[in-house]
Amino acid sequence: SVTGVQTCALPIYLKIQVKTCNNLHPRIVVFCSSDAEYPEFIYKAIKNIGPDPIFIIAGKPGENELDYRKAGVRYFIHARTNVLETLQKLEQDLNV
Repeated sequence: SVTGVQTCALPIYLKIQVKTCNNLHPRIVVFCSSDAEYPEFIYKAIKNIGPDPIFIIAGKPGENELDYRKAGVRYFIHARTNVLETLQKLEQDLNV
């Protein structure tokens, strides 16, 4: 947990983590995998976790960005991400 905010980082290949994540009731869920693997799992994971957390993908969305956003992903963190701007937006989303 960061700054009192419950988070859950999910390696995409560990599907059992979805159940664990649900038990934690996190406010933020970060999906961590290679960009190529996200389409195989991300939609089912979000559906099983539910709409409450802020979903983040660690990686560039590429041509799947619109589909990921429709599924509920709000942020993408990668080498070209403006870290300060992203953290400020997250603070606003979390009312921190």
